[in-house]
Amino acid sequence: MKVGFTGSRFGLASAQAVALRDLVRRLRPSELHHGDCVGADDRMVRIARDLGVVHVESHPPTDDRLRAFAPSDHTREPLPYLKRNEAIVIASDVLIAAPDTPERKRSGTWATVRFARKLKRPIYIVMPYGRIETEGD
Repeated sequence: MKVGFTGSRFGLASAQAVALRDLVRRLRPSELHHGDCVGADDRMVRIARDLGVVHVESHPPTDDRLRAFAPSDHTREPLPYLKRNEAIVIASDVLIAAPDTPERKRSGTWATVRFARKLKRPIYIVMPYGRIETEGD
């Protein structure tokens, strides 16, 4: 299973990190696709590696001011943020999102979730307090 990931550049709350680790353990993905930004993306790569995810693929943004340069097996050509987020969803079977707020406009994480909804991908939204909301599963 190919898992796409999107999350806040402000990182993960403690309960969110625990729930995310449990979710990845349960899903056992063969691939992780991430946006290579500081915060949640960087943490997710470490969680995935700790849990034995075989292939990690980076989809970096063209603007690398917030880029994490997380160790990945393959790095795709950089794209503008919104196009990069869409590429993550297109490359994935399911999306895991770790937002830092309830749904709102002008959030890259939530824009990625909305694109996954449009493509009818299963979505796991790991809220900051640790609850996992599922859509399309």
